[in-house]
Amino acid sequence: MKIRLSLLEKLIDLPSKDVQEIRHLLDDVGLEVKDVAELSGDVEFNIQTLANRGDHLYAVGVARELSARLL
Repeated sequence: MKIRLSLLEKLIDLPSKDVQEIRHLLDDVGLEVKDVAELSGDVEFNIQTLANRGDHLYAVGVARELSARLL
């Protein structure tokens, strides 16, 4: 699944805009980042989702996981 940093910023308050820090947070909640690409001024994370985690198949579910980790 591909998710853009700008979309995550709209959904939750991220601790920083550092791409490596956000990548580490995604990895920390169990979302393996396969690739990071820069597209027209935005950053896109290509994450691998698990079959048993349907909530990770859309941006709100990913944002919820990150938000819970940041509390």
